[in-house]
Amino acid sequence: MCRNFGTVRVLLFVFNFVFLILAIFTITLSASLLTITNRIDLHLSSHWVFSMVNGCIFLCLCLFGFLALFMQRIWILKTFIFLVSVMSTIHFVLAIVSYSSACSMDEDNTKNAIVHIFESQEQAHKNHVDLIQTQVKCCGLEGIESWGNNIPSSCCDQDVCTPSNSYKDGCSAKLFKGYRKMNIILAIVAFVTATEAVLGSYCAILEAKKSFVVRTNCSGLLCNEICDAKNRSSFS
Repeated sequence: MCRNFGTVRVLLFVFNFVFLILAIFTITLSASLLTITNRIDLHLSSHWVFSMVNGCIFLCLCLFGFLALFMQRIWILKTFIFLVSVMSTIHFVLAIVSYSSACSMDEDNTKNAIVHIFESQEQAHKNHVDLIQTQVKCCGLEGIESWGNNIPSSCCDQDVCTPSNSYKDGCSAKLFKGYRKMNIILAIVAFVTATEAVLGSYCAILEAKKSFVVRTNCSGLLCNEICDAKNRSSFS
């Protein structure tokens, strides 16, 4: 009789389920953080937009993996293996690029990117500065000294801001830390996802091989049964 290879199939189901949980978590977290950072800085927002798109892609890939698992069609399973292999390669490259970018970042570049906003006298830029200081909890371009004696109310969580109750960190340094942190998080998520994809692809390959063996053995047994039936009918 045909042998049932349930262990590999269970492992493949587990990997797909873990992928599904990670994809949903990534989409939810990215969407939440995107609403917070969207008005502060487009550089921070772009990280979460990419992360959300990445989560959506893996969600579709997970659903395709479940389809391949339950439909038990080798061509679907092979397509799943190919897609997972491509995604794992992309994410390994992404992990290296994100980590290298985090290590090579320069705080002066961040400062130069936002200095015109803090030095501008336009009301729109002033509102943007207040939003950054309120959300990021920072004060001034390089610290409270950047404002002199005119400390804005967005530099603290009280009605009147003084040197004693204002945020101590400058916005340039804090945004720089945010950029670097986002790149490191992206590198970690990409590496974990790629590793998980490799393991899932390996299980899918085993399942494809064993499904082929089962189909071959079953076909051979069926042929033998047909031949035996013909032989019995010829002798009767």
